[in-house]
Amino acid sequence: MGTLADNFYANGMPLSGPDVIKRIQQETDEIAVAFSYGKDSLATYLSVKDEFKRVVPFFREFVPGMQFIERRLAYYEDILGTHIVRVNHVNFFRMIRHALWQPPHRIPMIDAMNIPDVDYKQINQLVFADQGLPPDVFTAAGVRAADSPQRRATAKSRGAINWNERVFWPVWDLSHAEVGDMLRKHNIKLSPEYEWWGTSFDGLRRFFLKDIREHWPEDYDLILQYYPFADMEFRRYELKDEPYPESEVK
Repeated sequence: MGTLADNFYANGMPLSGPDVIKRIQQETDEIAVAFSYGKDSLATYLSVKDEFKRVVPFFREFVPGMQFIERRLAYYEDILGTHIVRVNHVNFFRMIRHALWQPPHRIPMIDAMNIPDVDYKQINQLVFADQGLPPDVFTAAGVRAADSPQRRATAKSRGAINWNERVFWPVWDLSHAEVGDMLRKHNIKLSPEYEWWGTSFDGLRRFFLKDIREHWPEDYDLILQYYPFADMEFRRYELKDEPYPESEVK
């Protein structure tokens, strides 16, 4: 078991991505990968796929069974040559548990279900058990220091391995251009939604819902089966009589 000191070189600089991988190799020959099908998670998978005996990517679903996501995952399964495990996202359980966008007649049923307040660690453990991985397996995550000042500060002060949570960042020090070069080298395309959102789908916000409703009505209908009042996400802005946030204007 490593310590915080193992995350740094002798001069105090954090281990580079390749050296982070080498350090994890000293601990195990099988890992999991938190896979969102975004560019950073793709780069993460590519960086570790040939470095360990077994690599298990898993995808957390906000709404199980949305077909536009299934099509994307099927494409990446084909081009990467691996199965991507599906598991319900933490927020799927939390949103149902707290009756978000639910009609009143569903509340007693939801209360009777006694849905647990699960966290990411518990969700991950379900994947590990299902795939025959040890419960303390390391998970590679697509986190890059260039994404935000907070992540940069964490990488500089804590390094790219969280020994307590068993999570490591193998591409933490790559630039946006370097990630793009890696994907082009392997002839991997980003999902078409990147042209609209600049990212992969990551939640039931109006920012994503408006395009799902327009382009994939069957998936929007599926969302409404789980959350019948999801349209209120649009009404929320209209009732406030405020413009949409700048970040959500195309």
